[in-house]
Amino acid sequence: MSEADLTGAVLIAAQLDWADLWNAVLMGADLRQASLYGANCESANFSLANLSGADLREANFEQAQFNGACFDQAIVRGALFTDASGLADEQKRWLRQQGALNVDR
Repeated sequence: MSEADLTGAVLIAAQLDWADLWNAVLMGADLRQASLYGANCESANFSLANLSGADLREANFEQAQFNGACFDQAIVRGALFTDASGLADEQKRWLRQQGALNVDR
């Protein structure tokens, strides 16, 4: 699914473990309770996406965009956020507290 356009997709509780979502567009996607364990989401656009309760452990979000994204109750331990953009300061603090890696300060 590399470079896929999933704008506005409804992916509630979807099993996307180890998926290749490199450079994918998931703007406004509903990913509540989805599992993206170990997924490659490098350079993907998650702006306005709902990631509430999603399992994001060990996923790679390097250079991903998150403007207006929601992470409520997401599981982020070990997820990599190197050079991710669009995260509010409060989201950055929460991600670091929950064990996400390389979240900008």
